[in-house]
Amino acid sequence: MASDPSARVLVFTQWSDLLDILAHALRRNGVAAAQARGRQGFVRAVEEFKAAAAADEEARRASGNAPRDEAGTAHEAAQEQRQAEGPRGDGEGVPPAPAPPASASARVLLLLVSQGGLGLNLTEAQHVVFAEPLLDPALEVQAIGRVHRLGQRRAAHVHRFLVEHTIEENVGALAAQRAAAMDMAAAAPSRGGASAAEAALTVHNVAALLSTNWGGGGGRG
Repeated sequence: MASDPSARVLVFTQWSDLLDILAHALRRNGVAAAQARGRQGFVRAVEEFKAAAAADEEARRASGNAPRDEAGTAHEAAQEQRQAEGPRGDGEGVPPAPAPPASASARVLLLLVSQGGLGLNLTEAQHVVFAEPLLDPALEVQAIGRVHRLGQRRAAHVHRFLVEHTIEENVGALAAQRAAAMDMAAAAPSRGGASAAEAALTVHNVAALLSTNWGGGGGRG
């Protein structure tokens, strides 16, 4: 991010406690981040992230530093997202969250993986970070799809983290196997996708996950 001041990042994790830790670490390192907490907090964080991107694009255009094919992308995407979502509110007479000020500076949006499949258009970001490996490859595809979609005019990058010599290595290996199986199933016209039995973890998978043979994979079903 230091080499590209215009870069924006989505960070996904499965754990709300880890979101707090990441938010604290980013603040300590001078990186502005928006953290999605609860329904209203989620809406507010997304709007803050989009407003910051739009403000930066305006500043870059004004200074003549914005590439022609990127000019206005963030602002247009934010407008399209608001139009697509329509009036928002939490019900029970609660008004929608107010739009953040144009000076908002969030460059990182911290999200739970469960929030990655909500049909969001977050093409303001160019980087997707997974704080830990995901066992379900479909969830990863959905999260990446927030950035790698129609309207993205810059290269999108995916970064995956795992802790060596821990169960995360086994999760990553099994996830890779499941992703390959999912691709093969999708490529077979007669099958139309993996069955529920194929998607479920087997006893061998669970045993391999708990094995200390780090990175040994999910075993064979």
